[in-house]
Amino acid sequence: MRYRFGGGIADWTFRAATAGGVDGLAQLVGGQQVTFWTDREGGSQYTDLLDSDSNPATSVTSLDGGGVAGQIPLLSGPDGVQAMWAQAGTGPRALMVTWDAREHTHDASAITSGPLDPARLPEGYGGGGAALGEVWVAAEDAPPEYAGADYPCDGAADDVQIQAALDDAATTGRAVRLSPGRYTLASPIVLNAYRDDACQILAGSGMADTVLDATTPGLPAAIIVSGSASPVIQDLTVEVGEDTDGIRGVVGDGTSSSVDGGMFARLRITGSGADDTNWAIDLDSALTATIDSVEISGTGQGVRLRTSPDGWDSFNVALRNVYVWAAGTSGRALSLETNGQPLHTVNVTSCYLDGLSLAEAIYMGGTHPVTGVTVQSTFAGARTAVNITNGRGNRVDLSEIVTGGGAGRTAVVFGANASGNQVSAGYWRTTSSATLVSDANTAVVSPNVVGPMRVVAEAGVTVGLTRNPLGTTVLRGIGADGAGITTAVQRSETVDAPHHVISLASATSHTIDCRRGSHFRFTANANFTLANPVNPVDGQRLTLDIKQDGAGSRVMTLGSAFRFSTTYANATLTTAANKTDKLTWQYHATDSKWDLISFVKGI
Repeated sequence: MRYRFGGGIADWTFRAATAGGVDGLAQLVGGQQVTFWTDREGGSQYTDLLDSDSNPATSVTSLDGGGVAGQIPLLSGPDGVQAMWAQAGTGPRALMVTWDAREHTHDASAITSGPLDPARLPEGYGGGGAALGEVWVAAEDAPPEYAGADYPCDGAADDVQIQAALDDAATTGRAVRLSPGRYTLASPIVLNAYRDDACQILAGSGMADTVLDATTPGLPAAIIVSGSASPVIQDLTVEVGEDTDGIRGVVGDGTSSSVDGGMFARLRITGSGADDTNWAIDLDSALTATIDSVEISGTGQGVRLRTSPDGWDSFNVALRNVYVWAAGTSGRALSLETNGQPLHTVNVTSCYLDGLSLAEAIYMGGTHPVTGVTVQSTFAGARTAVNITNGRGNRVDLSEIVTGGGAGRTAVVFGANASGNQVSAGYWRTTSSATLVSDANTAVVSPNVVGPMRVVAEAGVTVGLTRNPLGTTVLRGIGADGAGITTAVQRSETVDAPHHVISLASATSHTIDCRRGSHFRFTANANFTLANPVNPVDGQRLTLDIKQDGAGSRVMTLGSAFRFSTTYANATLTTAANKTDKLTWQYHATDSKWDLISFVKGI
């Protein structure tokens, strides 16, 4: 059968670019001819392809109109091929793996009480597996139909047999399949493309059926990928000890990335539940990688993407449907860290990032700004939900924030080098006094934005706010429940926004709510009182357009918070019928006064 490729989050043609002083950015380029090959270098070109309309083709062209520029369109590969090396023009090749692979299923009629005749094995299984592209490994406690596996294990140091199968499969580009059962690891399993110069695929028989036991003390990780590997690791469970990572990507052996085109899918990674700092997935300088449908629980920390001085920048990484419940009190559910190289273009969708003992649910920072990160429809729970210490132009849209109870709880933190970021949420729930946003941004022209967000606080809870030193932090669409919410948090926008004019009905008394806006208009059809406005912010300007009705001579009485100067000694309105006066006041929070700074009469 033919398998389908393209059209995914990692399938694009691009070139290196520089913007805003940041080198190594990826610029999408459409209209590029893409060919497909058997090997990273040399090899043979696949020419038996079908395009998106099922027409025969020898190559495809990335979109340049009628779609998203640069995206590689859908295509079908040659019969039985699940991975190909893609090349745009004369550029370097990158691995593309089908997203259309079917689960390997077993024929119940083939199960016997003893060793199985290879002729009766399920399709794609056993007999060396060369013709069908798979090398099989059987656990010590595997069902009897796996007795004829290529590499049977004894339950002691099963990493030896798994590693031998990977090395065997790598020389021919085949996949390694693990039978149901439990595998004990005495050393990490290593997928190293630099050594083997081939894609390596390690697939179990399902998260509930295939288990890698990496709880042996002293193991650095259960699985290590390196050498710009393009691994596909899927359909299994990894159990780790307190000091052991689940999957670790390292830079080395003369290469500049740990993963280049890899996929980690349908995995379960579980830890001991101890307060530790180990990671479920930790990738250094990952390029064009996908982490999809992964369950993480009991490890000290969740997923880390990072860069190092010896590697490239990390970019074009997607996390989808990732569940994290981490146990470390100083850890993070998702950490994007730079060290000597940039990190950018990361997409996080429909994830659950939790662990109320954690320091942070989402972290971005390091030596270089983290840029171009998009988070959508994701839950974040920790003492601090989002902490961006060094980042620009990132968009975080959370479905819900939970910071729990206890001191020092904060929804959003921005460091001095964090600018132009936006964080929103459906709602934030806090059971103790906390801070909505703490912003230290010093960039005048690129403020951070928080909102829309609904703040849900229990009775007696106070929610505070720390704007940046310049006072330019933008709050947009902040709603609140609970008597303890401060008025500063309830502001709709910055000091001068929203800018649209709000019309008020004529009345004998007006009390302006400053959360609604900064410019109001009404007609005086009787003498009226302008009471002290409520919910102001220091420095806020309030403009009033007051029109006399057809009778005119309507008199305004002011509340005690309005103050005058030698320039404007009073606010006596015009008496002429159908004429408008425009008054602008500015709030002085220290004195709790509204100062008249502009008065235009009789318009």
